[in-house]
Amino acid sequence: MEAKRARLQKARRDAAYTQETFAQELHVDRGTVHRWEGGKSEPQPYIRPKIAKLLGITLWELSDLLTLDREESTALTSKGPELDSTPGDYERGSPRYSPNASPRGRPCLSSGYSSESAYLESVALNRTFEASNLGAKTLEQLESAIENFGLDYLHVPPSQTLKNAGDARRFVIEVLSHKHTFAQQQKLYSAAAWLSALIGHCSFDVGESFGVTDGHLTTALHLASEIDDRGLISWIRGTQALSAIFTNRPRAAIEYAQSGQSMAHERSIMNVRLLAQEARAHARLGDRKLAEKCMGAAETSFDGVDEPLTTSILSFDRPYLPYYAGTCHSWLGRSNLAASAHGRPLFCVTALPLTGL
Repeated sequence: MEAKRARLQKARRDAAYTQETFAQELHVDRGTVHRWEGGKSEPQPYIRPKIAKLLGITLWELSDLLTLDREESTALTSKGPELDSTPGDYERGSPRYSPNASPRGRPCLSSGYSSESAYLESVALNRTFEASNLGAKTLEQLESAIENFGLDYLHVPPSQTLKNAGDARRFVIEVLSHKHTFAQQQKLYSAAAWLSALIGHCSFDVGESFGVTDGHLTTALHLASEIDDRGLISWIRGTQALSAIFTNRPRAAIEYAQSGQSMAHERSIMNVRLLAQEARAHARLGDRKLAEKCMGAAETSFDGVDEPLTTSILSFDRPYLPYYAGTCHSWLGRSNLAASAHGRPLFCVTALPLTGL
């Protein structure tokens, strides 16, 4: 059977790779390459930069090669009827329809700007909004990849997630430099924001400096603000608070947490995370009253959460609450309560004094 992505197959052969050797270079199995070329699946966004490099092409050229051959003759512009180069009647079901006819069949009056001209402008405007070089499945796969990064975070070394998220973000940056619709631009900004936020979190976990971590999170915040994604903004503020807590800046952590709470929905998991972060910041300052108040508010808020819970690092699951409470008690010098909150003394290891920070 002829490959459904014959041009991708040809590019691979022109680069002197067999499916087997190409798969080895990409650290995937041969069947994966076969499915790509057969049109049964597409490469994940994070692996595309390496594919493009092996083929000696740009990411945009690769995106073009991933278009199924049978789709090449299908226009990606207007979904409405095609117009001839000379304006005139065209079929729109039955009977024939003329854009320069009135609803009652009488000719429209012309005063230098006919209804036909207006109609053609509307068609052109529609095509402008619909025209895109972005594959139909690309955004869906990108969103899926980000979701998987979050779900796999606790099981994958942060250095690997940092690399994968960086590869995916480079792909988004490449796509943003080309043609896409306004709706697609919003989704691409969202993807870039989430990836930047995740990269910032990874940078913190691998021990990068505050400046590096904050740089990624600030970029994520700007992108999230551009598309007014309040949930994402609140998650970023929570991560900024986390970073501030562990770099001996508890007052800054409180400001980040409170700023995030002003954006988060009251019954959202993000609000719970922010309240718990604020509680830890108060505990860092030795303020038991405010620490207990915020932790109590976090627990109350959690009971009222009206969204699905996941184990993703991009969310906040129930086991985190006693863990956070334990660190608060430990920082407040209440070791017995800390051990009780954690359930297992082993979890208290993160509550040890932060020497050198």
